Amino acid sequence: MSGNSEMLEPIGETAAREYRIVGESVEARDLDKNSAKRTSWWKLTPAQLSNHVKRNTEVARWLEKRLGWRRLLWACIGEDSWWRFSETTHHPA
Repeated sequence: MSGNSEMLEPIGETAAREYRIVGESVEARDLDKNSAKRTSWWKLTPAQLSNHVKRNTEVARWLEKRLGWRRLLWACIGEDSWWRFSETTHHPA
């Protein structure tokens, strides 16, 4: 999925984590609400994505809506070409 869709997740009283989908990557950065400081964007690993899915976080639900469950699953297992898979792709049993 291309584009720069973003979502915010609170990570304390004065901080938040911002997520975005860029090209074939899911990236995050931390924001300090008091000082408006922002860290550099970093790419989430398959393990980090899996952790969100296992805990059914707001981030996981947002990613599922944006990517679809199949593409999110491929991203969680580290399949580099997850972004090529369409939610409408059907494979014969």
